[in-house]
Amino acid sequence: MLRQFNSFESDQSRKARRLTSARTWVVQLIAVSLVASCAAPNAPPTNTAPIKSVQPTPKSSIKERAPSIEIQLLLMLAENAMQRDALTEPESDNALMHYRAILAIDPDNEDAKEGIHQIVEQYLEWALSEIDSMAFAKASLWLERAALANPKAPSIFAVAERLELKRRLARRTIVLPGWVTSSSLLPNHDDALMRAVESFFADIAESVQQHQAKVIIYALSDEEGRWIYQSVNQQMTERLRATLQIDTPA
Repeated sequence: MLRQFNSFESDQSRKARRLTSARTWVVQLIAVSLVASCAAPNAPPTNTAPIKSVQPTPKSSIKERAPSIEIQLLLMLAENAMQRDALTEPESDNALMHYRAILAIDPDNEDAKEGIHQIVEQYLEWALSEIDSMAFAKASLWLERAALANPKAPSIFAVAERLELKRRLARRTIVLPGWVTSSSLLPNHDDALMRAVESFFADIAESVQQHQAKVIIYALSDEEGRWIYQSVNQQMTERLRATLQIDTPA
């Protein structure tokens, strides 16, 4: 009887140990699963596309684009000045300065070279128009402006030669008739003669102003020369600039 009881007790002890061991295994398994779950999150799906990294723009590319932007801005300013006929003036904003600024950045820029060429051509066009009108002083001014833009332009020399030829052809020698010079010697002269003399000198003054001509007065005496000068100067809107020579014209 005692042996059976001991045998029964041994069987119950073994079952209890197996149950305890099984519980321990379950607890350990759960613990391991929890730890693994906390330590290793779910992996992303295998079909998810990889994230592409955005590469920063190289500094060299920014530096290359900067001059191009500046050139485009200068071209806009130059074209605007050309439309306003601000070719070389005012000094603070004119087409020539903007085109030269472009060439300082890009010496081979064709737009800037063509722009300067157009400036020269425009000045020469104005100069030719003034030459045809015998406004030689104004024509000379436009030639100077053209040379300022490009002193080596061949067309400038051609127009300058035309101006000089026209000047030589336009030279006039006016010989005062005796009735005009004698009027200065007569103490009592009628009004009709005075009006005729004034009209004579008025025509000379108009021609001088229209052509902006240089005047050389040839007189037999200083007194006569001064009288001629004053007679013309009275008909001028601006002070007459003339040279007096005591001689007779060649």
